[in-house]
This record gives sequence, structure tokens and C-alpha cells, in this order.
Amino acid sequence: MNKLPMSHDYSRVIVTAMKDEAPFMLEWLSYHMSIGFTHFVILTNDCSDCTDKIARHYEKQGIVTHLNNKAPHPKGIQKTGYSRAERLDAIKGADWLLALDVDEYFRIDIGNGHLDDLFLAIGDKTIAVSLMWEMYGHNKITSLEDRFVTEQFTRSSTRLQANPYQIRGLKTLYKSKYFDGIGTHRPLRMKPDTPLDMHWIDGDGVPLPHMRENPRWLAYNDAQNFGITLGRINHYAIRSVDSFFLKLNRGFVNRTNMGVRSDKSPIDYWRMFNWNIVENKTILRGNDRHHEFFNVLMNDTKIARLHKQGFDWHKDRIHTLRIEQPMIGETELEQLGDQNHINEIDLSIFTNPVPSWDFPVQKFQNAKHKSILDASYLEHLDRL
Repeated sequence: MNKLPMSHDYSRVIVTAMKDEAPFMLEWLSYHMSIGFTHFVILTNDCSDCTDKIARHYEKQGIVTHLNNKAPHPKGIQKTGYSRAERLDAIKGADWLLALDVDEYFRIDIGNGHLDDLFLAIGDKTIAVSLMWEMYGHNKITSLEDRFVTEQFTRSSTRLQANPYQIRGLKTLYKSKYFDGIGTHRPLRMKPDTPLDMHWIDGDGVPLPHMRENPRWLAYNDAQNFGITLGRINHYAIRSVDSFFLKLNRGFVNRTNMGVRSDKSPIDYWRMFNWNIVENKTILRGNDRHHEFFNVLMNDTKIARLHKQGFDWHKDRIHTLRIEQPMIGETELEQLGDQNHINEIDLSIFTNPVPSWDFPVQKFQNAKHKSILDASYLEHLDRL
């Protein structure tokens, strides 16, 4: 049986902002424990569904550092929370650090899908690795169900899909001693005295030298030129129709939502992030290990009770909202439930232009920059 991380082990830390995420919290925590993360910094604000209670419970065990990210939020909820978190021991003492939302899963596609495999592959000279989003849609599921998100929503964008540009968002795992400032997608600044032989790489192990001076949140404008060998970020921005409905009412920790004002255009947000083009169960290859960790968490009777309370609160809240203050009409909700996906040829529905900073680039390994991954080691991992 897999055991929970040791108390106050800051070697591999995730920092996250949460509000009313209780039904999804234990699955997300147990998944990332199962691939080797050791500590979680959880920032909560104004929770009604037991999210903060679950965080505080694990704080007593030394697995979580909980911060009440209360108003005011001068930089927005998420960015203000990250700034406040920088003073915490878990952040200051972190070896590897990753900013990740509860609807995002850090997926490792080499070896056994564990951080140990990733670190062996990237070597000692890598100080940051950026993986690209892979968008998962609602899979025609309407109701909120108490089942794993990763098992319900198994249809996604295509492997090398590049548009709309939001689909190329990155998440970056990095050695914190070489950087200053926590960003949603990447650290804000590399320290100027960082040795030149230390690398920030993409998912193929290709160095990204432009990130030293101007870290970006977006992959190249040609997704085929951004490496995905090491893994992806499974992004479940929609989940079920019910969950999406409640998410709209709750609001978003990142106010701008990558160019889509979801509070003004809920259907546009749905279209932007709801991709169900191909069946994709890659993350489930580690499902047995994931369930083992989840069961360890659920064997705690207090946690099981809080999880149920949180799920029941969401079901009741959805029912109330649909009656009293719907954000979008019942007809539109029915249409959402029936909609399977948007084909790439239908991208003309998106009116927001490609931003000026989405600059054209070529893959950086052209002659000068080659992958730093050990090819023989990757072959060995693939045989495991």
C-alpha cells in the first residue's frame, strides 16, 4: 500500500489557489501524490463547501500548507495569493516548484509516469521544464458525479492542435532557487546569476533560451514544434455541464481567462475549452496507483465525511442556481449538453485575434539547440 508523503517534505511542491473545489480535491491531491509530489500549498478564499476544512486537516499532518487568501486582492485572487505565498516556508524551502490549478493534472508520459522518471531523463543541468496543455471536454456528461474526473472526461483536443492560441498554454516545473516570483504558467524571472549551462526545456528536452529574458505563458505558434515527449498538462476546464454552470457562478481565480471574459461570454468560454475530438486515456495508465493513494485519503473518516459534505453542497447549489439565478438559460444548457465538440475547421467562430505577442518562432533545436534528453535512457524507460 502506498503511503502519504512525509510531513513537511518540501522537495517537490505544488502551489494552488482554490475556491469551492471539495468534490475534486481528493482526486487531485492523491493523483499528484501518486506521481511523486510531496507537499501542497493551498490558497483558499471565501469557501462554502469544505475546501478550506480539508486543507486545514492535511496541514495538521504536514502534507499541506494552507493560506487564507482573503480580500483585498489588488492583483486578482490568484496573483495576490501567489505573492502572499512567497513568504511561506514551504515555498522558500521548495526544491522543485509548480503552480497548478485543481482542474489541471501534471502528466508524465515516460517510464512509470513518476517524477523520478522525469528527473532522471532531464538530468542535473535542467532547472525548468514546460509542458503544454491538452484540453479535455465534457464528453457529453451533464450531471455532476462523484467519480474521478480523469475517468469521466476522456476526450480531448488533438495531439498537435495549435488553435485557438489559448490551447497552447504552458505549465512549468522549476527549481525554485534559480527563480524569483511565482507565475500562473511559469516563474516570473530567472535570477541573473544563473549559469548559462543550466537549461529551461520544453517537452522534448529542447532548451528554450528566450525564456531567460522574457518568460512566456504560451507555446510557439506552431504546436507541432513544441515538444511533448515528456508529458502534457491535462486541463479539465469544463468538466460536466453542471460543474461548468457552477464555475460560472463562482467566478474564476484568473479573471481574464486567457482572453475570454467568461463572466460576459459563457458560451464563448465553453467553445474555447470544450474539446472532445479524440479519445485520450493516456493519464489512466497509472490509475491503479492513483486509486491506492485516493483510498488512503478516504480511509480517514473525517476526510470522507468532508468530501461527501462538499459534494452534496455542490449538488444542492447547482439545483438552487438553476431555479433562482441561472447564469445562462435552460435552452442554452440543453444545447451545451448536446454539443460534442467543435471541429478545427470551425475556428472562425472565435473573434479574438491572435495577440501581437504570439510571435512566430522556429523550434530552437535547429542546428544550435538540440534535445538534452538522454536518448538511450528514454528507450530504456519505454521498455519498462
